[in-house]
Parts: sequence; C-alpha cells; structure tokens
Amino acid sequence: MFYEYDRYYIRVKPGVYSEYVVMGENKTNIALIGDDAATTKIMGNRSNATGFGTRRCLWEGFIGQSLTIENSAPINSHQVVALYNNADHSAFYKCIFMGYPDTLLANKNSQFYKNCEISGIVDFIFGYASTVGKPDPTLTNFGFSFQNCTINVAPELRSRKKEVKAFLGRPWKNYATVVFMESYLDEIVLPEGWTLCCNNMIMMFTEYNYRGPGADTSRRAKLPGCKVFTSAAEATPLTVSKLIDGDSWIPQTGIPYRGGSINV
Repeated sequence: MFYEYDRYYIRVKPGVYSEYVVMGENKTNIALIGDDAATTKIMGNRSNATGFGTRRCLWEGFIGQSLTIENSAPINSHQVVALYNNADHSAFYKCIFMGYPDTLLANKNSQFYKNCEISGIVDFIFGYASTVGKPDPTLTNFGFSFQNCTINVAPELRSRKKEVKAFLGRPWKNYATVVFMESYLDEIVLPEGWTLCCNNMIMMFTEYNYRGPGADTSRRAKLPGCKVFTSAAEATPLTVSKLIDGDSWIPQTGIPYRGGSINV
C-alpha cells in the first residue's frame, strides 16, 4: 500500500453514537468524516478507572472531520479522556473535543488540529507528541504550538465568566515545551500566565504577538524557561511547517493551513 496517497473515507451520518472507537495499529490512512460536529457525536463515559478514553487513535494518517468526541464521565472521575491519539501525521478539522480533566491526550508523533474546539478543566490538553513533545533535551522538534487560537470559557459558562480563571500551562514533567502565538486571550487568563507542577523546573514556555484582554505579558510569572518572543523569526521554529514538518504531509489531507507566521 502506498500510504501517502491511499486513504479510506468513512462517512458518519448525523446521530449520537454511544460507543468506543479504536483504530488498530494496522489501520492506516483512515478518514472519519461527519456532516457537522453539532449533529455527529461519538460519546462514551469511561474514565481512568474504567477504561480511559472514548476514541483511541493509534496509527498513521488518520483524519477526523466535523465530529464531536465527548467523554461524559463525571467530573470526579480523575482522568476523563475524550481522545487518546498516538497516530503520526494525524489531523483533525472542525471537530469538538469535550471532557473534564484531561480531555485530549496527544500522546506521541506529529499531530495537527485546525478549527477545533477543545474544552475541559485541569490539564485538558496534554501528552508527548510532536504537537506535544518527548521529555528529551536532545530533541529539537517537539512541543505544543497554539497558533491563531482563542482562549475563552465554554459557552455554558459565559454567564459566569468572571468566576473562571486559567493558566496557560504547567510543566507536568521536565522539558515541557509550549508556545502560544498570534492568538486571542480573554480575561480568564491569569496575569501570571504559567505555573509550576510536581517540582519540575526545566521547561520552555513562550508567547508571541497576542491580542485580547488577557494579552498583557508584563506580569507573567518569573519562571525558568518562560519567554516572550519579540519577532516572528523567534517563533518560526514552532510553526506548522517547522515543528511538525507540515508542508510534507498536511497538503495530502486536504485541510487548509498556513505553515508559518500569520503576520509574515
């Protein structure tokens, strides 16, 4: 099979599918396409204690489009993962991921998410992928990169927005690498921006070219490895083209993207 171009498309009709979807390691280049994320939902309620995730994606070339993937386990269920993704060169477009703690586990390899909504509480985007990284200081292409995103409360909390406060991230393990660039930050983002976790002190937390009421970086926490970029050149290594070598594989997905800075 010629993996780069052979792809299998599965249309998912509108409906609520209460089930657990697992892609095995030999199932490559599968695309799961819904009509609309508002009407096409895959739901489960497994937690860390009962089986972990609603959707588990394990192998190369997966595409998810116009789907809601939700874990409805109760808030006190510890980890409530909606998507557990190990798939290299996987991409999600116009999808919604919903859970409570630990909604999206981007566990390893290169992953791309475009026009997606991800909601949760407490470390709800985490993992070790190339959108995420591996805890190894010799690697250069690893980390979470949030570009042209909106950081805000979920719609159901907008009436209580003044009660909601959030950090941009914390180093769950050493060598955590995160950049937020060219994004809108609402007032829910605390002035400190970042916080510590588990006595981990080796990190690279960076920011570049914000807008919105939470965009003021003058009061950021003075943590080792925290930095505000002042030029697009500094941010370029963490863009789609560089961080996940997106120009070599995202065009084959048909998902629109911009490889570099939106201001260049």
